[in-house]
This record gives sequence, C-alpha cells and structure tokens, in this order.
Amino acid sequence: MPINSFNFLTLKTKDLIMVQVVNYQTRTTEDGKQFFILNLEGEVEFVKSETTGNTYATVKKCNLSTTFSELTCKRLVGTELPGKITKVECKPYEYANPATGEVMTLTHRYEYSADENPMSEFKEFYTPSKNGKHEILEPTI
Repeated sequence: MPINSFNFLTLKTKDLIMVQVVNYQTRTTEDGKQFFILNLEGEVEFVKSETTGNTYATVKKCNLSTTFSELTCKRLVGTELPGKITKVECKPYEYANPATGEVMTLTHRYEYSADENPMSEFKEFYTPSKNGKHEILEPTI
C-alpha cells in the first residue's frame, strides 16, 4: 500500500525545529519611519533553577525585524517558521526585569536562526515542475 504523500510530509515536518510567531509590534526608526517586528517563541524547554534546584518550563523569545505591512504581520500570528532561537554573546548591557524591577547586567541576547533550506529534507520527494505546479513524489520503501 503506497504511503500518502501528505501524511509523509506531515510526519517529516515534525522533525524540523520550528518557532512560532506569537505577536507583532510597531517600531519607529531614528528618522521617524515606522516598521513592524514579529515576536517569536521557540519550543518548550525544561531547565533546572541554579538557585532553587527546581525544574521549570520556559521558551526562548526574540524579535525579528520585517519589511512586512501590518496586515501581513497580523496574518502571520500563529504560524510556525523553520528555524530556532539561539543564545548569542554580546556586549554587556543592563536589563530591568519587568516583573520584579531587578536590574541585571546581561552578556547575551537571543536571535532567530533560520533553517537555511527548510525543503532540503524533502528534496527527493518534492519537485518543481516546468508549468509552475509542484509535484510531491511517492517515496519508495
């Protein structure tokens, strides 16, 4: 019995690391131009607290600048993008925790790292055709 291509691709995409667009915000450049950023969240991670030793669930978060219109940003909320959020070292800066008001000096930030070729896992099953339609080939087992 042949494998349904749609189900096969659905299963394969679960192996990809994804981030989710959870919101968007308006920002203004120094010269007064308005643009939008997407608020991204990564996958759930379980971390052990260095102070209490308790395990807690968290997600990495970051913002991604865009050239999108507000309508496009609204439509993207809830969608997943291939890639991950990574911790990147940077120059020290002060950060005030909004919940507690505690001011900390941080030496890292989080940024979105895109999967360079999200279709690479499907290259033997996905073929663009000359007439502009794409074909998904049945895998041979």
